[in-house]
Amino acid sequence: MVWGLKRSGIHLLVNWLFANLGASVKEELTTTDLPRQLHDGFCDRAAGVAFFNNCGWLYSRQLGLGPLTAADLERAAAGQPTTIFGLEDCALRWSSMTASVPDQRNVLLLRDPLNNLASRLEGSTTMPGQLRTDEAFLDLYAEYATEVLGRTAHLPHRTVVSFNRFVVDPGYRDGIAEQLGVPNRDEVSEVSPYGGGSSFSSGSVPSSPDSLMTRYQQRPLPPRLVELLLARPVIAEVCETVFGYDLARLAGAR
Repeated sequence: MVWGLKRSGIHLLVNWLFANLGASVKEELTTTDLPRQLHDGFCDRAAGVAFFNNCGWLYSRQLGLGPLTAADLERAAAGQPTTIFGLEDCALRWSSMTASVPDQRNVLLLRDPLNNLASRLEGSTTMPGQLRTDEAFLDLYAEYATEVLGRTAHLPHRTVVSFNRFVVDPGYRDGIAEQLGVPNRDEVSEVSPYGGGSSFSSGSVPSSPDSLMTRYQQRPLPPRLVELLLARPVIAEVCETVFGYDLARLAGAR
């Protein structure tokens, strides 16, 4: 189960994990017997690996999984020895439903809030309504930050991934691979068509690590959004302890 917020690099991480599990080709899955939320996916049958993209489907706009059940996930996972489920913009309380799926590992991905929000704001210009940046979303970000800092434990058997470190540090990727029990083939350059690629560039052109870390300069956050971030102390804390910056200073708060 890969838990991540849209525009946090979830598809980059999934492609990396897909390759590290031995997959090299992507065949479209036959999913007509599964709920609509599980119709978007691919597999490498020879490697025995499948991936289901954005299992929240349109319900991710409400920060949930809608009518999806653990039985649906178990049925989807029955087709291959290893199955990756992408859970995007999904509140962690839904983990009570996914927890019954057997032999499960949870991966929790977080990108720093300034660059995540800048990418969501930019993406909203072409995908209105799909990338929330309202107070409910900021509460969700705070929930993820709290879990990353270890203050809550919604996700058992979890591996926490900082997107910021993941894209720049091969040694960090080695460590994540070791935690997940897979080799690190280090295939991180592919731009996935899932999720529409980058908000700032063509879906076929990988973004440089430097540009990924400066999206907030290319698309500055409105002052009101900065205020709402700073009103959630756990977000400022995760910026300092996980991402290594002072949120107020970097956001230009007055």
